[in-house]
Amino acid sequence: MQPKGSYLLFISNMNDIAVNIGSLGEMFFPEGYYVYVGSAMGPGGLNKRLARHLQKNKKLFWHIDYLLASKTVQVIAILEVLSNRRLECLLSQQLLTSFSRELLVVYEHFGSSDCRCVGHFFFLKALSMEMVVNTLEPFIQSFDAKCRFYNTTT
Repeated sequence: MQPKGSYLLFISNMNDIAVNIGSLGEMFFPEGYYVYVGSAMGPGGLNKRLARHLQKNKKLFWHIDYLLASKTVQVIAILEVLSNRRLECLLSQQLLTSFSRELLVVYEHFGSSDCRCVGHFFFLKALSMEMVVNTLEPFIQSFDAKCRFYNTTT
C-alpha cells in the first residue's frame, strides 16, 4: 500500500509568463517563488502524485499541471505530509493565517475548485521555504502526521 497524504510544492518561476490554465483560461504569473498545496489520497499515493508533478511531459489534468509544464517553471522542493487524513485545506488555511502579509493567493480557487478554500496556490512575497516548513511542522505534528522536506534540484 502506497503512503497517502498531502504535500506542498515549492515552485520557482524564472520569468513573467502567461499560461493557458485549461478551463480557467489565460493567467499571468510573475517571476518569483510559489507554493502549491495538494493531496494524494488515491491508490497511487504520494509517490506517484509527486513523481507526476515533477514530469514536464504529461497529460494536463489539474490546474497546477498547466503551470508546471512551462519551461521557466520548476518544482524546487517538496514538503510531504504523511497522513491518512486529507490535510490539504487545513494546511492552506494555516499558511494564510500564519503568513497573511508574506504571501498572496495567486488566483482564487486555483487548485481548490473541489473545496471551499480561497485557494491552494500562493505567491511567496518575502518568505523562505524554511520559514514555511518550520512554521507548519508543529501544526502537522498536531495531527499525528509525519513530514519530510527535501530539495528536488541538484
